[in-house]
Amino acid sequence: MAPMAFLLRQTTCYPAMWLLLVCLTLAAAPAGATPVQIGLDFITADMESTYFCCLPGEEPWDYTFEPFDITDPSTQAYQDGGLVGYTKAQAERAVTSLVDRLFRTIDTGDPTTTLALAIQLGPVDSLLTGRLLNVIMGNHPLLPGLGESVIGAGYNVGGTPDEEYPVYANLRTLDSLPGVSFTTPESVFNNIAGTTAHEIAHLFNLDHVGASISDPKPIMATGTGADPLSVGDRLIARAFSNVVGTQGPADSSTSLLLNTIGTIDRADFNMDGIVSASTDGAVFLANLGLVDRLFAEGDANGDGLVTASADGALLLASLNPPPLLASATGSFQSLSIPEPTSVVLTATGLLGCLACHRRRRAGCC
Repeated sequence: MAPMAFLLRQTTCYPAMWLLLVCLTLAAAPAGATPVQIGLDFITADMESTYFCCLPGEEPWDYTFEPFDITDPSTQAYQDGGLVGYTKAQAERAVTSLVDRLFRTIDTGDPTTTLALAIQLGPVDSLLTGRLLNVIMGNHPLLPGLGESVIGAGYNVGGTPDEEYPVYANLRTLDSLPGVSFTTPESVFNNIAGTTAHEIAHLFNLDHVGASISDPKPIMATGTGADPLSVGDRLIARAFSNVVGTQGPADSSTSLLLNTIGTIDRADFNMDGIVSASTDGAVFLANLGLVDRLFAEGDANGDGLVTASADGALLLASLNPPPLLASATGSFQSLSIPEPTSVVLTATGLLGCLACHRRRRAGCC
């Protein structure tokens, strides 16, 4: 049966205004959860996007985006002191990790699951599982907007091929907000990540909401209308709102994302539907103890850190089939030892558990 059609719109989010345009028609979201992979591509060479050029009734013009280094000494963020000491790679990883956490911390109602959407640093790999889309993280010198998104493009339907770029975040404009100072790294990263997550959410038909409906300020608030987001609000931590009725009669921002995308086990880092020692366990061990990590890198609980006491415990509880803990060096109780002491003990235990788990799958343990 053919899916119902809906209008795909393009929205541009400006500091004080937004534009909604009808672009073309596509099909509604498919039944069942399809994992979504979103790559944040901090472009290093000029890139032309066909998605933001030549809308119906619009004269064709140049939609070429340019690279923008947010750590360059000429930027406002650097001159205000917010990114002094950060390398380009560190800042881009911090932004990517924060965008991932904004989606990861959505309450699914089940502590063992999380939203089936993962943020990647750089363009998505074609070998990843699920729906693959990218965000241009760069600068368009002629555009005043903070970002732009093709509404509905997150659905896996014709007209929006995998690995396309139906979102951009205008880093130059985000770096030059009027009347604010980027005096801390958090102010820089909250500003960029909030707008990026806002535009990504438009891919799944989320609309704008009032700024005062929830605290923290909602991700889907914008700087226009009767209840606008202030410029200063962009520098503080925001979150997707769970206020019902703000995304249609029955949905909140969080419930619409959950209903549209679905959920995945918190330890299923590659989102293939199976929590295994050979894949998810290996990812966890490779990133153990590191900061600014992504869900795809073993951050099961969405705090940006990969730790034995939190992420390791979730992984062990989700392994299918579960490992024989008695066969491992140490025990599951070692997970409760405060960090950082537990990292060494639990990593040793996990290695034993994961090795035993691999043998069990092969019929040897």
